[in-house]
Amino acid sequence: MTKELGLNAAASKKVHDAFLKNIKQMEDIFTSKIEEREKRVALDAHRKSFEKTMKSILSASQFAKFQKLEAEHHGPPPPPINGERPPRPR
Repeated sequence: MTKELGLNAAASKKVHDAFLKNIKQMEDIFTSKIEEREKRVALDAHRKSFEKTMKSILSASQFAKFQKLEAEHHGPPPPPINGERPPRPR
């Protein structure tokens, strides 16, 4: 992401630290014993907070590129080559 966004060393470290914090907070939400509906609300609030953090680190053009990269990254996985999906873990 450093290359794609054209980040300098300081900004790259800030983005890295923000992602580590993001992962930890999301793990905390996922492993909490709150109901699923409350988890969704907490995850949505966390996502907005993370976006705000990223906006404070990146320039407007870098943030736009970041959003584009995130949109491309997220989404359903590609179908398997043989056309069959593996069984879901239980």
